[in-house]
Amino acid sequence: WSSSTTNLNYNVIDYSSGNLGANLQTLGPSSPTFTPLYQNAGLLQSTGNVTLSFNILGLNANPYGMAAAIYDASSGTGPGSGGWTALVSGSYDRTVSTTQTLIATNVAAGTTIGVGFWHWAGSPGVDNVSVIPEPSTGSMMALGLAGLVTTRLLRRKNS
Repeated sequence: WSSSTTNLNYNVIDYSSGNLGANLQTLGPSSPTFTPLYQNAGLLQSTGNVTLSFNILGLNANPYGMAAAIYDASSGTGPGSGGWTALVSGSYDRTVSTTQTLIATNVAAGTTIGVGFWHWAGSPGVDNVSVIPEPSTGSMMALGLAGLVTTRLLRRKNS
């Protein structure tokens, strides 16, 4: 994980239960400077959806405000002025469920995927972060059709 903050001491928190999470508050406020916690998640091999799942940790009883995004990280060095382009983003506060999912749809093959988290109020954290590429329906149908054609050709050849 990286951040644009000069103080990359974003704390990994243990709730004395073995549950670890990243405390976004320690990155600093989003205003006046955008300071996300971000990571390159890899190259998308085929066109499809990209799903980001995570748990929000309200680190104290106070209200919080935070956001997450899935990025096209094909160029640049990070979100914001770093050059990454947001494919989808979401904002969250204490009124939402602690388990969240973002989906970037129909992302082109060859796109480098990145993810990021930031906050603007309170003490939110994130835990259980996963990024899952899912082939598009069209790709799966084309693969199935190719399999059917191959099977038919093999049957013709053997008869």
